[in-house]
Amino acid sequence: MNKIVGNFDNTKIKISIKPGTSNNTIVFEAPPRSKNLKILIDGDDIYIKLGKNISLNGVIRICDKCKLIIGNNLTCNNPCYLYIGEETEVTIGDDCMFSSNVLIRTEDSHAIYDVESTKRLNPSSSVHIGNHILIFADAKIFKGVRIDDGSIIGSGTILSNTHISNNALVAGNPYRYIKINVAWEKTYVNSSQFKSTLATEFKKKNVAYWRKTKITDDLLTRINPKLLKQNLFA
Repeated sequence: MNKIVGNFDNTKIKISIKPGTSNNTIVFEAPPRSKNLKILIDGDDIYIKLGKNISLNGVIRICDKCKLIIGNNLTCNNPCYLYIGEETEVTIGDDCMFSSNVLIRTEDSHAIYDVESTKRLNPSSSVHIGNHILIFADAKIFKGVRIDDGSIIGSGTILSNTHISNNALVAGNPYRYIKINVAWEKTYVNSSQFKSTLATEFKKKNVAYWRKTKITDDLLTRINPKLLKQNLFA
């Protein structure tokens, strides 16, 4: 038996459940604001939960025994793509914002082996995106990625099997830490609200996301030492 809980606009959100599959659950905590969202259920024992006050467009394909959990206040107005397979999960925290053509996937769709040992070289792995994460256009978030709260992923960045520290700006392929100890705000910079609001007011309102970056092994290997020194001793 498959179950859909909550309300959604079926003219803008298309749910396709593979015939013969069972025990799949989709929970809408509130109707998403979507222009065009396709959810493809391709297996059994799948669980999806979409939080409140979210805008989500694009494609979700999810396979056997996988999970997708999205928190509240996600803004994803342009198409993004999520592919989840091999009993993995994707979690996305509260208050995130994704630009267009962001790709998140936990699997490669096809196995790659070592020809001598026959050991598989590309096992699938879950992706965890924290709270208040900004991901710019065309970024690709592959298997095994964790991004801590408050960070920013630059346009075209490719991440795989890594743990990004909090309140950091990373970009590139291979990615580098471009800035640390940074915070970002959702308010559109051309709006009257932004123009009439001081940075100190934003900080007071969202103080939980205005934190210094934790120095991790990943950061130490992916940052210009001069930049690190400037931030630590400024």
